[in-house]
Amino acid sequence: MKREGRSLVWLCTTISVLLFAEGIWRLADPGVGVDNVASSSFQGANFILFCVFGLCCLYWPEKPAPSASKDEEPAAGEKGVVGLDVETPAANGEGAERCKEEDAPGAKPPKRQITYLTNLKTFLTFIVVTHHTVGQFTRPVGAGLSTVAANFLSPDLQPKSSFLTGGSWFQSVDQAYFMATFFFISAYFCPRSLDRKGFKKFVIDKIVRLGGPFVLYSAFLGPLLFLMCQAYAGQPLSYSYNTGPTWFILWLLN
Repeated sequence: MKREGRSLVWLCTTISVLLFAEGIWRLADPGVGVDNVASSSFQGANFILFCVFGLCCLYWPEKPAPSASKDEEPAAGEKGVVGLDVETPAANGEGAERCKEEDAPGAKPPKRQITYLTNLKTFLTFIVVTHHTVGQFTRPVGAGLSTVAANFLSPDLQPKSSFLTGGSWFQSVDQAYFMATFFFISAYFCPRSLDRKGFKKFVIDKIVRLGGPFVLYSAFLGPLLFLMCQAYAGQPLSYSYNTGPTWFILWLLN
């Protein structure tokens, strides 16, 4: 357990430092245009704030819990306090083992599965996959490896596909609710998780589980993917910042 604890501390420290470096990078290289400068400034300040929260929760000294005084401790031979060991006979060996598991110190209570939320998340996952599949047939080739439904840059040069109307309608409708519903479900359980873990453990857990994948993709895998695409297309290679599909992780962290 101690080794796992030290590994978690080092992992959270590394991710926090990388978030700080990414924040400085976004502030130092905001890009061109008012929108890019505003987005980079917000993201840079946001990443630095994540780093401060993570490091403070890791290394801020905790106030020691007050120890019980000797006057408050019950005397060994105090009258009126009797300890009894009562053995409850179990119907069979399985029942006895179950009782031992439930009474074991530190045993976690079984998680209660909420069926309607599981069904809702399954449906939303299906919508997400279908949304992006439909998108591959409604976007021009310039936006990625996809089938051309219409040439939006020169609509007169190519007739619109019959799939474009239905596909665009489907994407416009489901994009209005499916990610917002995912965020709502996540936020619904946040107060309960915060009460159970405590503020420090809650923040450290979010930095590791969400901040780690975000830094890994936005600073390394995303730009690497663009470099591979540029090399394949024969274009000049340039390292560019790219959050890609991890954009929603930044929303969850906030």
